[in-house]
Amino acid sequence: MLAGEEVSYRGPVFRVAGARLGYRPPRPDMPIYIAAVGDSSLRLCAQLADGLIISNLSPLGYSERAVGILRETARRAGRKPGRVVQYVPCAVRPRREEAREIARRALGPMLVRFWRNAEGRPARHGAITGGSGIGAAEFAACVDRLAGGEPAAAVLDDRFVEAFAIAGTAEDCLERAASYRRVGVGELALGFVGPEPERAIERLGRAWG
Repeated sequence: MLAGEEVSYRGPVFRVAGARLGYRPPRPDMPIYIAAVGDSSLRLCAQLADGLIISNLSPLGYSERAVGILRETARRAGRKPGRVVQYVPCAVRPRREEAREIARRALGPMLVRFWRNAEGRPARHGAITGGSGIGAAEFAACVDRLAGGEPAAAVLDDRFVEAFAIAGTAEDCLERAASYRRVGVGELALGFVGPEPERAIERLGRAWG
């Protein structure tokens, strides 16, 4: 379809006949990325896709493990491992504690939503807690407190900020971002949280430049 061709497919779940795009894509060889979580989907990504997308609320330890699975599976398949993109909430402020507080407020509802949506999906719960240093029982108890209305500042300690966000001064954030590069993440999709995200982007850009 990306090459302008007409496509038909008949499978056990999805069927389509004579489908084609109503526009010309900017390039026919558009890379295909898979958002994968569990080990099986990570291996499938390595075998078929051009890259991997790692979701928000995936700690660095999980990212390192996922990249390892991706690279080993690609090696066995005789393929080059694809590029890894990871989404991470980011708060940049002149004062470190202010940035961490902003990150806590943003993480509170995200953690509740992600944890509840992952009910019955052990791979997703494992991706959230694995490598974070926070056990599943403690994590679930914190989610219950947040869902019950307790403020994130009272529930989430620095471990949650370290595991699930990039927050601090611009220099802190650049140093933390480098940790993702070291485990094999090629691109960070930063979601700037809190008020005045444009100023946060400017601060980070000045420190980087």
